[in-house]
Amino acid sequence: MNRSIWLRRGELRHDNPSLRPLGWRPESAQCISFRDPGGRSKRLSWHSGLRLKGGPGHLALMYVLVDSSAGLQILWDVLQYAEINQEITIIDEVDLSFLYGQVYASMVEVIGGDEPGPRCYHLKLRRLAKSVGNDLLKGWTFALPTGGGDSTALNMSVGRILEMRGDDFEVLLCGEPGPDFSYRERVRILPDPKPGEINLPAKKNALADAARYQRLAILHDRVLLPPDFLTRMAAFGCDGGFVGLPILYFLDQEGLRGRRYSDFNTVQRFAAFELTSAADAEQPNRIITRELAPEVGRFSIYGYVPLHGADRFGFLTGSLYTCSTQIWRQIRQDESLPWEYFEDVEFGHRCRALGVPHRLLNTTLALSITGRSTVIDSTGTWYAEGGWRRTAYHRIPFIGLRPARTRPLLARNFEAHRQSVQQFVRTWCKRVALFQVEEMAVRLCGEARQTAIADLLATIDSLRIDNASALERLLHDFERQILGETLEVSGRHELVKRVLQFGGDLGGELMDNWAVKAQCRLTDDGLMPLLGDRQDRVPRSQDWRIRAGLALFVMVAYWRARRELCLPSGALATWHALLRCWPARQAVRH
Repeated sequence: MNRSIWLRRGELRHDNPSLRPLGWRPESAQCISFRDPGGRSKRLSWHSGLRLKGGPGHLALMYVLVDSSAGLQILWDVLQYAEINQEITIIDEVDLSFLYGQVYASMVEVIGGDEPGPRCYHLKLRRLAKSVGNDLLKGWTFALPTGGGDSTALNMSVGRILEMRGDDFEVLLCGEPGPDFSYRERVRILPDPKPGEINLPAKKNALADAARYQRLAILHDRVLLPPDFLTRMAAFGCDGGFVGLPILYFLDQEGLRGRRYSDFNTVQRFAAFELTSAADAEQPNRIITRELAPEVGRFSIYGYVPLHGADRFGFLTGSLYTCSTQIWRQIRQDESLPWEYFEDVEFGHRCRALGVPHRLLNTTLALSITGRSTVIDSTGTWYAEGGWRRTAYHRIPFIGLRPARTRPLLARNFEAHRQSVQQFVRTWCKRVALFQVEEMAVRLCGEARQTAIADLLATIDSLRIDNASALERLLHDFERQILGETLEVSGRHELVKRVLQFGGDLGGELMDNWAVKAQCRLTDDGLMPLLGDRQDRVPRSQDWRIRAGLALFVMVAYWRARRELCLPSGALATWHALLRCWPARQAVRH
């Protein structure tokens, strides 16, 4: 093929003459570029599901990384599909030092290049850059970090994996599952490498080290994979760096109110923060430390990446990673960053610095079985051409239907909730009459709950909070007994600093935390109940109401938010993907 590859339909489709002064003639070169013959940059985004297949002869990539949001993905694919000893020229304006690093050491050899100005590298592959075999239906390790407690969601997730029609695969758990886990005889269970704290990077690294197979899927124990996961991954190819799936969460049991849930995000304004972060001598690409992590949330803007595009700062959020086991063992997650200390942001940006792309496979989707209020409430999307905006898909806008079966935020009944409020009052508050505790406990939704929490915090005995450890114990009890969820880490760090150093108002600071605000917003106007049985938190098995609800949801999503919620293959394909992934009647095990 002796013409340029133009990655957007209807654009340039002939050889780029600007390569000729460098000595590459059309009859011997294949050019991949986003620029027209005059050299003007289109700076277009790129369809994240597109794959390149190289051929014989010389290849040239001209300003692909600087012009395209998915330039790193294009470079990675070109190197994956190139033949042994095939030469590739890269002409770009960005730093390409990662080509000399450990990840690319077995993939390419830099045999020439010019340093000043636009960099020109002549690359020669030493071997075919495939770390796995050709049969992509075999050799999978499914790894799930877990932490005990209720195993309803874990049973659904593992049960779906075991139902897949694949050969030579295993299921690994790290951490002891709850007593009601149903598949102990069919999985391997690893001990928690750091008991006493929620350290997901340590668990994920331990799972990768113990994996027996060359392909690795690390997923949280609330993720329900589609039954055709192996087939979709085989069609896409398993050598795409780190690959995830779009994940949806539904606030109701009818499938009417769906939204994106922690799959593929982007962080903007992060470059300014990078300039202030201290460099690590042992890990020069490490850009977030435990001490600096709380500042990331204050100086960055987060948003989902549309399913119909890519983002140069995009990263998988940790719910689902698929990759080769070898590449995870090479890069590894930073174990000094526990859960919610932006370990996924650090990992994604360090991968980008090492030249390994993160991408979303947008030909199918997965479901999140349960959800947290801070993530459910995160409904903003970052558009490369228009910045951040809140996605408008909270309700069915023109039908006015209210779901009959909504899903609660907490798997807790009222009696347990009342007892937890009483325990918090006995530990931290001044003497409060019993009827006041009962009144606080029954106010569960929206503004009433917000007022109840504020009234409760106003009765805290400040004499019992005389040092940092006492404040940490109070916050821990507040999370466990009142909120039922964890506080947002940036706000928690700022709260501790203001209360201890500046004598700030503890109640006011807690009420300003994103987790408290999100919970009150979601329970307002009956959008989601606060309390419910644990079986009500998980999706119910399919029936005609769910199929009809999903159809209505897809129609409205395609009308109002197709780039965020619908697969590029269209509304009908999105509906079928949801039906495949939604639990069938025989798949729900209680």
